[in-house]
Amino acid sequence: MLVAGGASAASAVEEEPTARELFQEIAPAEVAAAVADDGATVSSSGDVVATATDTTISVASPEGQVTLTAPAETEQSRITGILMEDASALFSIELQGPSAPQDYVFTSDLPQGATATLLDGGGVMYFDAEGAYLSALAAPWARDASGQEIPTSFSLDGTTVIQHVDVDAVADISYPVVADPWQGKALYQAAWVTDQGGSGYVVNAVPTVFGRQAANVLAYGPHADEVRAKLGSLAYKFTPTIEEQLICHVNWNNNGTYGGPTWNLESWRPAVHWWLQTAQGCNP
Repeated sequence: MLVAGGASAASAVEEEPTARELFQEIAPAEVAAAVADDGATVSSSGDVVATATDTTISVASPEGQVTLTAPAETEQSRITGILMEDASALFSIELQGPSAPQDYVFTSDLPQGATATLLDGGGVMYFDAEGAYLSALAAPWARDASGQEIPTSFSLDGTTVIQHVDVDAVADISYPVVADPWQGKALYQAAWVTDQGGSGYVVNAVPTVFGRQAANVLAYGPHADEVRAKLGSLAYKFTPTIEEQLICHVNWNNNGTYGGPTWNLESWRPAVHWWLQTAQGCNP
């Protein structure tokens, strides 16, 4: 609530929140906390760089750049690019009333020969012509102003992404409704090895907030590759048991189930398939 000039409190006029402020009010807490500092123009993690404007979001790396362009706004919809931490960016889709469109079409500008794949978990992954990982869209979410979950999903038309927000499926919606296609590539902030004496050691991996959302069978390879790369000369310590523990965390920690902010992968544990580890909290 702001009071202008010498106006009395009784005449105070509430200022409309910005798109960024509204997004942070409605988004899930972990997503809202990952919004980059106000005024930031780029977000980077290693050799990955993200940028955002009102109409585009881009993620660039040595493998190539993926740019999404937003559709035009309407009288009851607003779309704003928002820069996020760890080299990611998203569009905040704001449905301001019941006549707002329910489908939002985002065109993709990709390297020649690149493809988009819709994932079982709801996200999208982009691969170059040789099959290398370019970037991904996290599984979508949508919420109304009261925090009520609204069904939403992606579909693909070639490499064009359509996000459908099914407001008709929910009664008593409190507008505005906010949804997001969130693009990123960097899955880990850091990875290192801690010796435990003798031959035992722990591989420590710190996932990005975006990386916690990117959980699908097609993402297993990129997760393992990135941790291995961040270990540098110690990549040989990324053994089969370390990899199985990592993939277990990829599948279960994206919703906060196991592992905390740092995933500690222990060399002395047996190499058990990640699915069979879940009952032990990824500690076979």
